[in-house]
Amino acid sequence: DKDLEREVRNKNGTWIFSMQSRLGAMVADGVRAARGSLVAFLDDDDLYHPLRLQEVRRAFQADPDLGFFHNAQIPFRNDNLPSFESVLSASTRNRIPPGLRSRSDCEVIWTQGGAGYNGSSTVVRRALLETRLYELSEIRKAVPPYLFYRAWCSPVALLVDSRALTAVRLHSSNMTPTLFQGRRAYLARLASIGADLAADAETILAFVPPDVWSIPLHQMSSMGEIVAALNGSYRSPRRLLHAVLELLRRRRI
Repeated sequence: DKDLEREVRNKNGTWIFSMQSRLGAMVADGVRAARGSLVAFLDDDDLYHPLRLQEVRRAFQADPDLGFFHNAQIPFRNDNLPSFESVLSASTRNRIPPGLRSRSDCEVIWTQGGAGYNGSSTVVRRALLETRLYELSEIRKAVPPYLFYRAWCSPVALLVDSRALTAVRLHSSNMTPTLFQGRRAYLARLASIGADLAADAETILAFVPPDVWSIPLHQMSSMGEIVAALNGSYRSPRRLLHAVLELLRRRRI
């Protein structure tokens, strides 16, 4: 996209053309080129609140232990601009300090705070990833869950901000399926990425301790079992039944 490249260069940015096929590897290419201490991600179909980076910078400057920041989002569609607040309201923040982790905390900031969803709503210290780029490069699709669990398993604080500082565009080819797509398209999208999600789950589970709340990762793994069954390549009906029950049991996640 020549227009986008020109815009990035006009803002003194660095334009990188990645030849990688995995999303994690593309992100790793960007992190290698980054020079700032903070890395804020932005997918090409999402938008930031005009004050978002200012708020992010303030949060990290006030908290030297902070390694992971995530904020809420508002949805919008191609024919409408997002309705951001012109004046930001007071923030409700959930801070998980370093060295103090509980299964319930992990579940709450994932299910209620959406901490593993939407890369455009995530900011991390570059130091969190610098020595893990080989690991990040293995991630095919699930970059936001990887960033969350990598931070959770590291000696940093995590902060979830309740304010909608990011706008997520809803369209027919969202990486994360939405009900906006219709049931058939929704299921088709899940089937198309199920194998990648399962592989990513195994990569993340390799470093997540057994005592960490990891239901979403097991659900991602279950998707792989179901996709394999759809393709006629599953080996064990028992494993397939277990995978289906895992998804039904935790539908809200």
